[in-house]
Amino acid sequence: MAQAHNQFVQALSAHDHRDLRKAFDRANAVTEQTLHRTTLTRWLDGSVPNRPDFVRLLADELDDPHVYEAWEATRGTRSPSEYRSVVTRFDGLSPEDRERAYVEIRRSYLASRFPRLLDRLSYRVEVNDPPEADADHLVIKVSQEYDGDLPAGARIVFTTSNRGLGDAYEDPSCLFRDIIPMDRDRLRALLEAGPQPVLAYNHLIAAGQRMITHESTLHDDGVFEFDNDHVEEARVRLSFEYPFPRGRQVWPIKFGEFRVAGGVEFTLTLNARSASSPRAFAYPPAGRQREWAADRVRPDELVVSLGAGGTILADGDGVVLSWVEAG
Repeated sequence: MAQAHNQFVQALSAHDHRDLRKAFDRANAVTEQTLHRTTLTRWLDGSVPNRPDFVRLLADELDDPHVYEAWEATRGTRSPSEYRSVVTRFDGLSPEDRERAYVEIRRSYLASRFPRLLDRLSYRVEVNDPPEADADHLVIKVSQEYDGDLPAGARIVFTTSNRGLGDAYEDPSCLFRDIIPMDRDRLRALLEAGPQPVLAYNHLIAAGQRMITHESTLHDDGVFEFDNDHVEEARVRLSFEYPFPRGRQVWPIKFGEFRVAGGVEFTLTLNARSASSPRAFAYPPAGRQREWAADRVRPDELVVSLGAGGTILADGDGVVLSWVEAG
């Protein structure tokens, strides 16, 4: 199994995640054989790289020779046979025991990979007409609620590039992200003209239940950032809206770097005159394909339930909401 706390991980983790990501990208830009952006995440998760040239470049970009020294020490002590023995034992199990073992291994892996746990997670998504009748976009209004950890300086990210979306998924402070195929300056202007997102929460373990509310600041890169402190146990309520190009007709939500206990509920409501026939398709964990349902409450409203008691949802699981849009 991967060593989650080897010396190389410790050396990397000593640096701020954003500085580390920038250094990785700079090293990647000057190497002949580039690495995928998820490679850095795997290294932080315990995977040991096999390219000394890249590790040396990364250490130089960080101005930290200890990164290379820690990699050498980790590479010298790694035992390739450890994980192989686990795989061999797993392969020797009966089909029934293998199924049970997989569920437990996945649960254990997710707990170490994504320590942040959310409960009572729900999304309400409304598709609305914009103020301008002839606009080339609709307006999506989202209300997100959950119980759990609230990261400091929470963010909502709207980007126009795949690279920006990937960065947002790796940002532990990001509560929601979406990619909008629109000119960047125009996207910012529309976001600036719309209502500001609102973040509210109650302390779940405090004596008082007063709701604390934060408004956000919009940055040039399409990021809304709140000035909240870190809260370990809170009932979090996040509401915002943003422009959504006409004709797209698909609203996907893929969970980020956190776990979800039990199920998640999604409600899709179509208020736009041109939108009809709400639909959904879910991506549950392996072996849990039957643990979701989509029920039409009204012709213009769909409620989707994903997961059941005992199910742990995590990175990669999610739902695609869609509708039919009249031309």
